[in-house]
Amino acid sequence: MALDLKEAFTTFLYGERVKGALLLATALLEQAQQPEMGEGGRRLYRLFLERVRQEAQFAYEVTGHPKFREASARLKEVIWELHLGRAEEAACRLGEAISLVTTALAQPGARLQEEGLL
Repeated sequence: MALDLKEAFTTFLYGERVKGALLLATALLEQAQQPEMGEGGRRLYRLFLERVRQEAQFAYEVTGHPKFREASARLKEVIWELHLGRAEEAACRLGEAISLVTTALAQPGARLQEEGLL
């Protein structure tokens, strides 16, 4: 079933916001784990991830797209893995969240391209 234009635009808009935040989280992950960041830096990073998780959950609530809910769940796992000190596992879960959001953007992006809006 084809998305109507409004639905495609809304899903794409919220998805791009979440994807951008996830890409930033990925870039910051290694830095947040550096010893000089200390516990305060790691805590701040986890708070940032919680905000990104909330953004993904909000995207789900607005659009109803299940991939955003799944991405929110993965971010919860990322935060937990970091709490346990398992940065490699956290990085894997972060990659999964990015993949979920990218998948959610495929159909809306194609619809917007059809209309010449992308």
